[in-house]
Amino acid sequence: MAPLPHDEFWMKRALKLAARGAGRTAPNPPVGAVVVNGERVLGEGFHPKAGAPHAEVFALAAAGPAARGATLYVTLEPCAHTGRTPPCTLAILQAGLARVVYCVSDPNPLAAGGAAMLAGAGVEVTGGVLAQQGRELLAPFLSAVLRRRPYVELKMAGTLDGRAADRFGASRYITSEASLRRVHRMRDRADAVLVGGRTLELDDPQLTCRRVRGGRDPVRVILDPMLRHARPQQQVFSTGTSRVILCVCDQLPLQAREGFSGTNAIFLPLPCNADGRIRSTDLLAELFALEIHHLLLEGGPNTAAAFLEDGVVDRVHFVYAPRLMLDRDAVPVLASDRPRRMEEPFALSNLRVRYVGPDLWIEGVPMRSEDPLPVRER
Repeated sequence: MAPLPHDEFWMKRALKLAARGAGRTAPNPPVGAVVVNGERVLGEGFHPKAGAPHAEVFALAAAGPAARGATLYVTLEPCAHTGRTPPCTLAILQAGLARVVYCVSDPNPLAAGGAAMLAGAGVEVTGGVLAQQGRELLAPFLSAVLRRRPYVELKMAGTLDGRAADRFGASRYITSEASLRRVHRMRDRADAVLVGGRTLELDDPQLTCRRVRGGRDPVRVILDPMLRHARPQQQVFSTGTSRVILCVCDQLPLQAREGFSGTNAIFLPLPCNADGRIRSTDLLAELFALEIHHLLLEGGPNTAAAFLEDGVVDRVHFVYAPRLMLDRDAVPVLASDRPRRMEEPFALSNLRVRYVGPDLWIEGVPMRSEDPLPVRER
């Protein structure tokens, strides 16, 4: 069935509900649902965490018997399988809904088929409403199902002349309080945040969500193959509520880890190249095995450039403060040893440019990364 004029209005409400679960539902997707009759909301809900009821169940329970003959708006095609919870299609049929409108088809072959099942039972089904917005919200889940690796967002901050720190390594705080709050909201929605060892040493960050009321700290990942920069007394090892994963070379002597025995650090040994570097693909595979589906990469310049070179960054956020460093030896926002000609730069697509406070935010998709998550709408 074709979309109706008011479908987008109610789907936007469902997407807002779904966003409440972002960063908290892995390995499940964040999903929102609204039960509507005419212009009246009968019930709504969102999926809060894995193992809890799905969004449709919350919405139908709130609607009660009034759901019969009503319309359900849900951000993901209702599931048709029994996992940790019963299939949502069964609950929908039992509730007697007349119509179901969804945003994105479920790419998981184990759960897909709900739309066809509902249509076969006489329920009117419409898919693909606000599909692009839905794919953006569901990108970590789609990446997990379709590519078996985390969705990677890169955030880097700098001055207008492209410097992330002064020549002595000092970098806080380049951007405004408004940008800092936005970054903390990004952390709140991510499963994990990653920085390189050099950034840890220079900035001594906590990598928490302390600027978000009710926020929850993501898993904190430190990439320091030879353990040259991490120290037990750094803030990340004694603050926050989440675990800290120290990614080190699997050839690192065990005695090098001894000083961290009384901290919240967990070591993740990984194979290293001859130059002592851990491949980003190996790291992402291990994080995926830990049910980390959404990774926020916050630098530093060398780590960020390496992930971009490897083609595993899915979205970039460059934040520019209205300042100029005017120092050729200041630290650049991105740093790579590979020579590159002007005709072979990294191009960005799907650009969004906005102001956050006084700072300029530029978002985009690196065109050299893997193809954007393909989802076919029925």
